[in-house]
Amino acid sequence: MPSEARSLPREGQRDTARLHYGWVITIAAFVVSTVAYGIFYSFGIFFPHIAAEHGWSYAEAAGAFSVAIVTYGFFAIPMGWASDRYGPRVAVGVGGLIFGLGIFLGSQVREVWHLYVVYGLVAALGMGAAYVPLMSTVSRWFVARRGIALGIAGLGSGTGTFLFTPLMGQLIAITGWRQSYVIAGIGGAVLLVAAAAFLIRDPQSKGMRPYGAGTQAATKALPKPAARGRDLTLSQAMRTEAFWILQLAFAIWWVSSLIPYIHGASYARDKGASPVEAAIWLSLFGLGISLGKVVMGAVADHIGSKAAWSISLIIQIAGMLLLVPAQGVVVLYLLALVIGLGYGGGSPQFTNLTAEQFGLSSMGTIYGILFFGVSVLGAVGPVGAGFIRDTAGDYGLAYVGGAAILALSLMLNLMLRSPRPAGESQ
Repeated sequence: MPSEARSLPREGQRDTARLHYGWVITIAAFVVSTVAYGIFYSFGIFFPHIAAEHGWSYAEAAGAFSVAIVTYGFFAIPMGWASDRYGPRVAVGVGGLIFGLGIFLGSQVREVWHLYVVYGLVAALGMGAAYVPLMSTVSRWFVARRGIALGIAGLGSGTGTFLFTPLMGQLIAITGWRQSYVIAGIGGAVLLVAAAAFLIRDPQSKGMRPYGAGTQAATKALPKPAARGRDLTLSQAMRTEAFWILQLAFAIWWVSSLIPYIHGASYARDKGASPVEAAIWLSLFGLGISLGKVVMGAVADHIGSKAAWSISLIIQIAGMLLLVPAQGVVVLYLLALVIGLGYGGGSPQFTNLTAEQFGLSSMGTIYGILFFGVSVLGAVGPVGAGFIRDTAGDYGLAYVGGAAILALSLMLNLMLRSPRPAGESQ
């Protein structure tokens, strides 16, 4: 009998006889995010070699990353829709092939515009499937323990940075940057498509209930609109105050959060760190992100996503401010972990708050629209920090300004209420 024809478990019955498939979904999402983000963010290791070979300035070469961030955010919208319509297996599988093609074509770059096309457009188009379809799918598979599941699924931006930064550096040293792009493109596509094969849109497709459905934890964790039978469509969500608060709060959060990704290692060099120590700083930042996603994902299951994000923002603000007067490589390493912990802790709350506010039926589409707005504004962070460094001679003002922006995001988070479509009584 096909899995779709199985009867659903009775209310209150839990899938305890075997591993609930929601955790398989979570592990598959973790693999996809780790491989995709690990290769995507390793651009910081590649572009100095590319610029040196062709005689391009760092600004010319690094500009491809800013284009990629905007493209990546834009294509999260159709990828989120495709995940809702055709399922995450198709969306992520096709995205993985496109991403691998873009990375592979990086080996053929001869002109600066080639880099903008293959990395800023093709590879970034595929990256659109590396977050929104994954997070919306994991959200559907969990009622209880959703916070920790989202934290694990989204670990890739941290673990990918931690693992792939040194790996790509070694690969370039052995084979050169062109051959490294060939290996990364082919290997990345294979791994992404293989992991996508385990993704299924929702538990009902396998004749199952979400993890924790029917339990006491489910009553507390159920998204508020869904609990009232009101999963919102995109148009309904956009008529709520909550949609625009989330859009602005997370957009300005990413403005600040992208600064350490692109300029953290350079700032460590300005503080006296060697090139190797600066690379370790970036790896520790990635490790902090991974820890933050798991720890604060679990915390959110107990105190709620809004409170967990507030705590994460406070940690991130403190780390950014302390980094300005910091001296000594050990202190810099500790602050890399602290800033990463705060940033990583906030990342799963974006997904969780979206699910709580608007329900799950149109999650991919709603989340894709929100994510595009976040990426467009977030791309300002790396460019703005670089401008400050060029004009002021150091990054101090960039990190102080980043902390101030995070404080504004914290204020917006505290303003967040349950959504009500326009026309409903308050």
